[in-house]
Amino acid sequence: MIDNYGPPPPRKKRSFGEVVKSAEVIVSLLVGLGAIGAFLVSLAFPPGTPVPPTSPGPPSVSAQPDPVPPSVGRSKRTYIAEADALCVAAYAQNGQAHQQYGASIDGVQQTNAILESLAGDWAGVVRPSGDEDAIDEILDLLRMSTDAGAKAIFAYRNGDNASYQRYVAQCDHYLKQHDQAARAYGHKVCGQC
Repeated sequence: MIDNYGPPPPRKKRSFGEVVKSAEVIVSLLVGLGAIGAFLVSLAFPPGTPVPPTSPGPPSVSAQPDPVPPSVGRSKRTYIAEADALCVAAYAQNGQAHQQYGASIDGVQQTNAILESLAGDWAGVVRPSGDEDAIDEILDLLRMSTDAGAKAIFAYRNGDNASYQRYVAQCDHYLKQHDQAARAYGHKVCGQC
């Protein structure tokens, strides 16, 4: 029987080059996500348009699903509009987090938390009948990306560079698949991570 509760194996001390490489990967991820977030905010809020506050308040009317009787069905267009509105808000929040935390592991952790929250909110949007499997695939890929992101953060904080690199690659892979699936479904904003 393997004892999973014994002392952890000794950590390998990371060289300065490994630390710099880790920081470069984090900076690249954050800069990319920040740029995408800023671009999406500029699309959603053209110059001169007031940006809504980010403090908690009453729920937005546009983010609430329409009360549709089950027999009537739900249009794909309405679904996409509601999900894309959630993505606009999440990407804007991510842009703000990037400005606050910069290129740090805390910034990566904030981005991961924002995407986890997005996945949960997005799953609550009423779906058009018959599209449940396609939507589940999109959301599952986003969740797989955030799961790998959480593992990468854990590995980074514990000095495990090899695992960190592996999980960053997995996170990026699943996020790209999520983006492709969301765009293929017809999303205009979601899938622009």
